[in-house]
Amino acid sequence: MSERPERPSAISATASASHTCATRYRRTPHPSKQRRKTMPNYYPVMLDIRDRLAIVVGGDQVAAEKAAALSASGARVRVISPDFCNELLQQAE
Repeated sequence: MSERPERPSAISATASASHTCATRYRRTPHPSKQRRKTMPNYYPVMLDIRDRLAIVVGGDQVAAEKAAALSASGARVRVISPDFCNELLQQAE
């Protein structure tokens, strides 16, 4: 009767498989992490813009949302654009 080779347990088989994957596919740094070395880190800023003039350039839906948010914060909003979406026209009334 021939001897059968000893089968590895499930745990050791899993460990060896993950070791193979880890060594075969080395991770490279994400491009954004490389970029962080040259670019400064910015943090959100909370500003008191009550009674300040805020200028929004553009007349599309995004500009309407920005104008509404600025107005809700108490800013005086001026929108500069050749065309205005309906929402901006309604806000102006």
